[in-house]
Amino acid sequence: MFGSSLRIGISFNRWSPRRLFADGTQGLWIDPTDLSSLFQDAAGATPVTDADQPVGLVRDKSGRGNHLSQATSSAKPTLRKDAQGRYYLEPDGIDDLLSVTFGAALGNCTLVFAGPAECTVLWPLSVGTTFELHSGPCYGLVLIAKQLTEGVDL
Repeated sequence: MFGSSLRIGISFNRWSPRRLFADGTQGLWIDPTDLSSLFQDAAGATPVTDADQPVGLVRDKSGRGNHLSQATSSAKPTLRKDAQGRYYLEPDGIDDLLSVTFGAALGNCTLVFAGPAECTVLWPLSVGTTFELHSGPCYGLVLIAKQLTEGVDL
C-alpha cells in the first residue's frame, strides 16, 4: 500500500508576546481571553469563569511574575464579553484599577494596549516602580522595558 506510512509534518511558527521576554527583559503581558489567568480575588483562590465577574488578579503571561492585582472589592474591573464573543476587562472609569509593583523603576518602555478595534502603541514611556491599569476596555496589554522594532520583535 503506497503511502500508508507517509507522514507529512507541518510546523507553524506562531508568534507569541512571550517571545518578547525570552531575553529576560522586564515587563508584563496580560490576556483577558485566557480565563485561566484571571481570578476574582487578589490571592488567586477564586477563578473567573465567565463574563460579568470581578477581576482581582490577572496573572502575567510573560514569565516575569508581574501579576496585576486589586484587593478592594469595589475597585476591581469586570470581565466582559463583546458581541463577537471576545473577553475584555472593563474598569468603571471611576476607581477601578489593577496594579503591579516592580523591583526597580522601568524606563524606555513600550506599551501595547489592545482596545476593541485597534492597538495603541506608546514609546518611550517611563513607568517607575508601579504600573496601574485603569483604562478600558482592555482586550490585552504588553508592557516591556525596551523599544520594540517591527520585523524584529513583532
